[in-house]
Amino acid sequence: MKKNCFLFFLVLLCVAVEAQTQAGVVRTAGRANHSGRTLSDVIIRVDGEHNAVISREDGSFYLRFNGIHEGDMYRICSVRKPNYEILDKGFIGRSLAFSSKVPVTIVLLDKSEMEQERRIMEERFEKTYTANYERRVLEIEQQYKNQIISLEQKIAALEEADQLFEKIHTQMNDMVEHYLRTDYDVLDSLDRQINALIEEGMFDQARELILSKGNVEERVQSLLNMQQQVEANEKALAKLQRKQAQLAAQTQTNQEKLLKDLMNLYHIARADLQIDTAQVLVDHMLAIAPTNLDVLLEAASFQIMTRKSMMTGLRLSQRFLACAKVPYSDSSAFVLRGYNMVAAAYGECYNLDSALMTYQELIPRLEKVKDDTAFSGWTEPIYRRVARIYEDRKAYDTALYYYDKAWEEMKRHPSTETPSNEAYMAYRYTWLYRSIGDYKQAFDYNRQAIDAYVNLNDSQMVAECYRQQAYVHQHMDSLDDALNALRIGLQYIDTINNPQVGVLCNIYSNMADIFVEKQQYDSALVYANAVLNTKARRFPTHYIGSIFDRFLRAEVYVALHRYKEALEDYNASISDILTYYKDAPTQIGICYRNRGDFFQQIGEVDNAIADYETAIEYFKKDSSAPTWRITNLENMIQQLKNP
Repeated sequence: MKKNCFLFFLVLLCVAVEAQTQAGVVRTAGRANHSGRTLSDVIIRVDGEHNAVISREDGSFYLRFNGIHEGDMYRICSVRKPNYEILDKGFIGRSLAFSSKVPVTIVLLDKSEMEQERRIMEERFEKTYTANYERRVLEIEQQYKNQIISLEQKIAALEEADQLFEKIHTQMNDMVEHYLRTDYDVLDSLDRQINALIEEGMFDQARELILSKGNVEERVQSLLNMQQQVEANEKALAKLQRKQAQLAAQTQTNQEKLLKDLMNLYHIARADLQIDTAQVLVDHMLAIAPTNLDVLLEAASFQIMTRKSMMTGLRLSQRFLACAKVPYSDSSAFVLRGYNMVAAAYGECYNLDSALMTYQELIPRLEKVKDDTAFSGWTEPIYRRVARIYEDRKAYDTALYYYDKAWEEMKRHPSTETPSNEAYMAYRYTWLYRSIGDYKQAFDYNRQAIDAYVNLNDSQMVAECYRQQAYVHQHMDSLDDALNALRIGLQYIDTINNPQVGVLCNIYSNMADIFVEKQQYDSALVYANAVLNTKARRFPTHYIGSIFDRFLRAEVYVALHRYKEALEDYNASISDILTYYKDAPTQIGICYRNRGDFFQQIGEVDNAIADYETAIEYFKKDSSAPTWRITNLENMIQQLKNP
């Protein structure tokens, strides 16, 4: 009898333990024209639990845990429903506090609805960007007509407007994605109006509404003062703790509202091509929210893509990853994105070893979740980037392995981008087989790439593929065939109304290289000049590409024994990079190293040693730079000092 009573007590105890339940609800995000709705048949799975739950007709669901207590942490590892994706991708894998009284809300996005809204918003933003650009051009023309600016200033201003328009236009998708992932149900009426105006492209009206909330500088300073007060009150006596908690809560509320306004003003400033204003707004956001992941993501992207400040972008990317690791698991979207950002930033800084190490940390984590629709499309471009790094390191078998994995991923997840991706992969295989020395394979893949890009009506890439074909001919000692391929590429460039300068100048540069190889230095000089003249017409005088293009012309001058003009090009490159790109120590070091090579070639050993030593100093300033650059120069200096 006692034994039966004891067993009955254990059964009751088990029932009591299993009765710990976390309630929740699943709904769609509210949109500008309608509120969100509850969703049934959504599968929710909890980390460490074997059983999944499914939301009911009213969107409710109940997670049951064994032996959990109020405030204990748990994680939701997946949320799935066909044609839907989770609004906050960082929600998956985030630590959540268990509560038997407070339900958890999961917000999903309807993919078909998002796609329809995306097309509408992209059309609106396209019109607005174009209108802003045309307005700026008219302002410049009017200033020139009224003799406010000179012809040279007009040309420079138009080139700067063109460059800024291209940069901002390439970031349109990020801006569209930001507003597509807005849940209108959590916005107050004024913020709904602001978002609606921005989505309509009515930036002036949106700016006025944001500024109607108060002076931004004063609000930033006020919030900074409040944050300082919070930090000071944390050390206060126990009797002030209640007041401190209230102030902290108010600060958090004010921070969220101000960040929303600053972010909107930042997007407007970028759309208006006001880059300096955007920089100020980024600084404000970092000042009041230095660990906010959305702010760090925008700041890093802005520095790398718009400002071209690679080292600053790398530091912000590293901070993003460090902050993401605090609340999120290794398989969360934020942490994976952080690794990807850091790896890409290392690549932009020419530190391929660190980039590869970071990708090697990312890939195993990503492969564990690659079947999750939340990460669909992530692995294929990462495999391609890793393949490029191995290709640059001449590890061709490994590069081919990762290109093949990228191809497999592309086939596993076909999309509307698949034709262009297939064309690009054929283009990359061409580079790889050319590097291996299998020129027949390279030629065949390049032919596929040309045909694919012709079908896609992408004249720009057709021209680039003919440039690639010239490489193949050049390595097969068919210099005349290489020149013919480049001339065909130029014909495709000429059919584009607003050609990208990069491909055009690369073709000119390749033609110069071939004429150098043919020892026809006068012709080489013509095309070396064409590179610089083309970029001078298109970009401001301090465009970083022009700095390194002068090295090509300097080499031609050396071949023509025009050493004075060669030295002028080297000196101009160093002067420009020291003036405009102080936050690029590796590139500065490369400039000094190149001039040192020139001095060594003409027998000025002391000047060569001085430049090599200066290059070493700059390489040491970049802690992420590979050590072999420094070691090679130290060996060269030793040989020059002790011939």
